[in-house]
Amino acid sequence: MKKFLTLLLTVIMSFSFFTCCSNNDDEKVTNVIFPKKETMKTDGQLYTGNQVEFPSSLWETPNAERYDVLDRDGLGVYGYFIESVQDTEIFAFVGIPEGATKENPVPGIVLVHGGGGTAFFQWVSYWVKRGYAAIAMDTDGNMPVETSLMSNNNHAVSIKNHGPANTRFADWKKPIEEQWAYHATAAVIVSNSFLRSFEGVDPNRIGITGISFGAFLTCHTVAYDDRFSFAMPVYASLDQRSGETPWAELMSGDIGEVWDNNAILEENSTPILYVNSNADQGFSVKATTQSDIKTKYSQMLLKYNFKHSHELGAFQVPELLTFADNICFEHAGLIQIVEQPTANKQSVEIKLPKDVSVDLVTGYYTTSNKLVQTTTWIPVDGEFYKGVAEVSIPGNAKYFYINVTDSRGLEVSSHVIPLEQ
Repeated sequence: MKKFLTLLLTVIMSFSFFTCCSNNDDEKVTNVIFPKKETMKTDGQLYTGNQVEFPSSLWETPNAERYDVLDRDGLGVYGYFIESVQDTEIFAFVGIPEGATKENPVPGIVLVHGGGGTAFFQWVSYWVKRGYAAIAMDTDGNMPVETSLMSNNNHAVSIKNHGPANTRFADWKKPIEEQWAYHATAAVIVSNSFLRSFEGVDPNRIGITGISFGAFLTCHTVAYDDRFSFAMPVYASLDQRSGETPWAELMSGDIGEVWDNNAILEENSTPILYVNSNADQGFSVKATTQSDIKTKYSQMLLKYNFKHSHELGAFQVPELLTFADNICFEHAGLIQIVEQPTANKQSVEIKLPKDVSVDLVTGYYTTSNKLVQTTTWIPVDGEFYKGVAEVSIPGNAKYFYINVTDSRGLEVSSHVIPLEQ
């Protein structure tokens, strides 16, 4: 009898130890990462602390007319010209999933192209097939043509009265209301107003994603327009002046105070997923970190050697759909980093979604003092135990960050941490 009790006790203790070491410790499991955005400012702009002022009419349902440039029947994606600021009109594609009704509304997403792009039919169709109503607008005074694809950026000058072209801020000395960035941001805001006017779209579940210049516009739009339930800028963020990339030079001086200032995000409660490459040609990983720090509810991802393009930024980041589905459907989201690393603590504390485990922990470090496209990031394997992902970074490193990959192959990243220079 004594032997039986001893064996039983051993089994119980072993089971208890196994449970404590499980990746899905009850204290570390969550599907709801961010508080649900219960209230939104719907009658005008949220941030009012600088020189940028948009008319409240942008928050009303705009006048629009159908104009189809593509002969693709049956896909449920249609072209429109939509009235924006100063008697200009923008072109946009809108798609609504089949079965979306007032009684059964679907979430929505606003899609903002980058430099050289236009309103992309492919992008709208991609999200419609995944159950989201979607709108993709042109922000550069152009419109798509029959051959427009995300891989070629073919487009034409708009046939309607339109705003200024994107000249990489060469117009920044003009009055704010005459600059490309102002007109482009207005185009995104009014596109949100148009999408939410469809009765099959749930206005409380509309998000936004943008690529490159479109990510820059995404950050500004979310700051001024509070009607988004999530945002996902890919490549760009604000505070590019903190880095050493070409955008740091572009945003130097007075222009950066208006168009590169993280302060516009201070009042914002929209959950944001910042995505960048760790070797992007234009946008700084330092800036990505600073925007993540400044944002109340956010996560970030630095994809190793990720190339810069519309197609990759739209279709090769599975974390985007997971982030959106977590907000809109409460599906299992991404891993949540709840405690960031420091120069003296090369580890992160994380929370895991339900039924998700950690597959890989990787530290990335560089011995370079400059973080630019040509910076070499060296990977090192790390370990995960009881909610903590830890790496060991060599003493000659100048910067490091930690990536945690889950059992679905999805990643999140820590902040980029400077070490002693």
